[in-house]
Amino acid sequence: MTGKRTEELLCRVLRCINQLESGQRLYRCLHDSVGMSNAEIEEAGYTLCEYYEKDTPRHVAAASGIQYASLEKLQQQAKEAVEFIIQEGTRSTEMGDWEMPFSKLEEETGLRVTGQSYLQDMLCGMLTERVEVSLVSTGESSFDVTYCPEYCPMIQEGKGRGRIAQEPDKMPVPAPVQMLRDLIASPFLEVCLISEEEFYKDPQIIPELCIDALTEAGKEEWADVLDAEVGQIYMGLKGLEVSLVGVENARLEAFSSVLAGQCSDELHEKWVADTEEIYLARIQQLKR
Repeated sequence: MTGKRTEELLCRVLRCINQLESGQRLYRCLHDSVGMSNAEIEEAGYTLCEYYEKDTPRHVAAASGIQYASLEKLQQQAKEAVEFIIQEGTRSTEMGDWEMPFSKLEEETGLRVTGQSYLQDMLCGMLTERVEVSLVSTGESSFDVTYCPEYCPMIQEGKGRGRIAQEPDKMPVPAPVQMLRDLIASPFLEVCLISEEEFYKDPQIIPELCIDALTEAGKEEWADVLDAEVGQIYMGLKGLEVSLVGVENARLEAFSSVLAGQCSDELHEKWVADTEEIYLARIQQLKR
C-alpha cells in the first residue's frame, strides 16, 4: 500500500467518524480512542476546542515526532545483540541448546545487559520473535537459547537428514543387520521410532517398547514394522530414537500411537497385550 493510498484511507476513516459522532463524543473518540493530540485534532479541521482536555504524555510523545539519537543507538545495539546471539548460537550448537554469557555479548556488541533486567526482558522478547529460536530464558549471567534444528548447520551435517549429531561413544549402531523385533526382545522405555529415509520433526514417544507388549494379532498387523532393519540408535531431542529402514514415518507414527494408547479401545485390546499377558511372557523368557 502506497503512502498516498494510506493517507486517503485515513481521511475516509476520519470523515466516517465525523458522520457517526459529534460534539464531546467525537472528541472522546479522536482524543482518547484514536490517540490524536489537541493540535492534531485542530489541524484535521475539527472545531472541538470547547471540549479540549490536557494532552497526556502519550499524546504529546506520539505527536511530537522527535527522534532521539540515544534511543536509536539503543535500538541498533539491541538488534545487533539479537543477530549476534542468533548467528553465534546456530553456528556453534551441536544439540540445539546454546548459552550466551552476558559478558561475551557485552564484549562483542558494547551493549551492557548485566544487571539490566528490563533490557534482558526486551532482548528475550526480540529473540522469541525470531523463527530460528524455539525457546529462550534468562539465567543469572546468560541467555539460554534453544534453536530450531533446521537452522543449525552442525546438527544438519551431523544427522545427515536432520538427526542430532552424536558424540563418538553414541554413534549409530554398526552391522550386523538387526530387525526391530530382535532389538525389542527386552523392553525399551521412552523411545521414538523414525524412518531412516525421511526426516521427522516430532515423533511419538512410546512409553515402553517391547515385543511382549503386542498380541499375536498385533504382531501380525505390524509385521512390516517389527521386521524392519534397524538403522541407527541415538539420543535425540526427545530421548532415545531408533531409525528403521524401509518404513515410512506415517506407518511408524500409527504403530507408536497404538503402543502409546492413542487409538480406539477396540484396536488397543486387539493389538496390545494386557498386563498379565506381558508378565507371563517375560516369565517364560526368563526360563529359557
